[in-house]
Amino acid sequence: MTRIPPSRESPLRHATLNETLVALLDEAPSLDDAVGLVTSAIRKGLKPESIRSRVLRARDLRRRALILEILADTEEGVESPLEYRFHHDVEDAHGLPQSVRQEWRKVGGRWIRSDCRYAGFGVVVELDGELAHPGKATPADLLRDNDVVLTAGEITLRYRWPHVAGTPCAVARQVATALTARGWEGEIRACGPRCGAV
Repeated sequence: MTRIPPSRESPLRHATLNETLVALLDEAPSLDDAVGLVTSAIRKGLKPESIRSRVLRARDLRRRALILEILADTEEGVESPLEYRFHHDVEDAHGLPQSVRQEWRKVGGRWIRSDCRYAGFGVVVELDGELAHPGKATPADLLRDNDVVLTAGEITLRYRWPHVAGTPCAVARQVATALTARGWEGEIRACGPRCGAV
């Protein structure tokens, strides 16, 4: 079989990773899929600013605003669809204070990273997704939670996908209760007419 090399005039061209990602994002079947694509690409080394640049150059992108919103959230520490939902469906939707995301600090003689920490209130939220916590919290997670209580006097609330995606109002109520017990003077608000948080 004879192979014919492509000519310089060939209509085929090489697509960059950013171009491929943006095309996939515009066709993603759900918001969770779009968030998963962006966060996975960033974990694998693509830079949010290079993705943003490609989004802004794309002419007929249907989901431009959504993709830019997802990118902004990743720059604030959102690393998964679970964290995106917590930020939007629990915190924002119910008027909770914004947590500090992916904060590194030394507790009990070792460095730990908290998914969501409410600075000044002594409340930490850990979001146990399947990527980092397949099946359940690990023994190291539980030791870390205990160190946080014993050394820093903070409580840790843990949630998985069914909690955040299935019962965001109940999660918001628990987080608000913990924050209020530790000095938060704000008020939780209803996310809609059928909200179970208030």
